Amino acid sequence: MTWLWLLLVLPLAFWLLAAGYLFVVQRRKMYPADPTAPSPQQVPGRAPQVVATTAADGVTCRHWYWPATQTGAATVALFHGNAGQLGDRVAKYWPLVLAGQGLLLCGYRGYGGNPGRPTEAGLLADARAALDWLAGQGVSAPVLFGESLGTAVAVTLAAEGRGAALVLEAPFDQAASIAAEIYRWLPVRRLILDRWDSLARIARVRQPLLWLHGSDDPITPLRLGQRLFDAAPGAKRALVVPGGGHVDFVERPAVMAAILEFLAAPANVA
Repeated sequence: MTWLWLLLVLPLAFWLLAAGYLFVVQRRKMYPADPTAPSPQQVPGRAPQVVATTAADGVTCRHWYWPATQTGAATVALFHGNAGQLGDRVAKYWPLVLAGQGLLLCGYRGYGGNPGRPTEAGLLADARAALDWLAGQGVSAPVLFGESLGTAVAVTLAAEGRGAALVLEAPFDQAASIAAEIYRWLPVRRLILDRWDSLARIARVRQPLLWLHGSDDPITPLRLGQRLFDAAPGAKRALVVPGGGHVDFVERPAVMAAILEFLAAPANVA
């Protein structure tokens, strides 16, 4: 009976310990931030304007801004994914700057030398502060561009009525869906703290949408992004990149051309 009891209890104890550990560290896993402060002097070409904004809860973050150089060009507010920091995204989105578009690379708390710890509420507060700053510069309706986790930031802001249009690169329906792909043995939908429920929020989005997804994305599987696209009620266009992985295809000429076409006339999306 003792051995039978151990065979029953030990696996349960291990499961409880593992589940408890993952619950405690879940935000560290969700936000593997690079705390190193990037240097704008390392940017090739036109250096950005370093902008500091203070969120409603008092946390100050730095952002990088390139004003538009072409008459009538859009300004893109870019919300990056859950890893790295601003400096990692310059080369990837530099074609937007070269094309004369305005670009605000939005920083987050806990990333790139900014104070604070990332949470869903915190990242959204940082993003709202960045858009408020843009509005003060005369850009009241930027294009909201989200990359991976940043798509959930962009969808939330669009659902609040902000932004003129929306670009989603490798989006997902809910953070719990991704967690469930990794931790199939856990009731993640009950345990997750930051839900990032874009599926619920997309119903309130009326801005034109450009949806970009790699066919072979191993991080945010195509079906999760497709679920979000299907639920979007407004004018929208889908671009599935054959052979594309996770956020590794924007630099492809055909993809960047589609993005620039959308920025020029988002209202023409069918």
